[in-house]
Amino acid sequence: ASSACMLILGADDVPWYDRLLRTKVAGYLATHSSCPVIVVPELAFPTGPDGEVILTLDGVTPASGPLHFAFEEANARDSLLHVLHATPPGTLSSDAEASRANVSELIAEWRERYPDVAVLEANVVGDTVAVIDRATQSAELVVIGRPHSHVIPLALVRPVAVEVLRKAQCP
Repeated sequence: ASSACMLILGADDVPWYDRLLRTKVAGYLATHSSCPVIVVPELAFPTGPDGEVILTLDGVTPASGPLHFAFEEANARDSLLHVLHATPPGTLSSDAEASRANVSELIAEWRERYPDVAVLEANVVGDTVAVIDRATQSAELVVIGRPHSHVIPLALVRPVAVEVLRKAQCP
């Protein structure tokens, strides 16, 4: 896959004992691949009436790859791009506002590049994974960046991208 422009694979559906042995292929590839990875759930997934593309941004993770991919997909599908920024409960209002401003600034440049893509920005307070999971119930595609910081080994933390990968109800 080192020369692939995209990987598409099924979701991991492995027993708990295999998960202990770290045999989750989709999670590993999504975390380590150098190209976009699309994980398609096994069960049929409904799409909402508009079939939007959802992009999640945290205001911290480098976002140029996810932004480019999300705008390209929304443009190709002629879909609404729903940019979702979830702020965890208890976040200081000044920190939340700074993060929202950063996300809006990131999106502004891409809106100019893709003037035909309709963009909806949504800032929601709540458990990040739960907010994204609810949004995937009516989406065609959810685009999530992965953390690029490897200060803490992935085995010790559960990054949002990995959690959403397990629970998403759309590709």
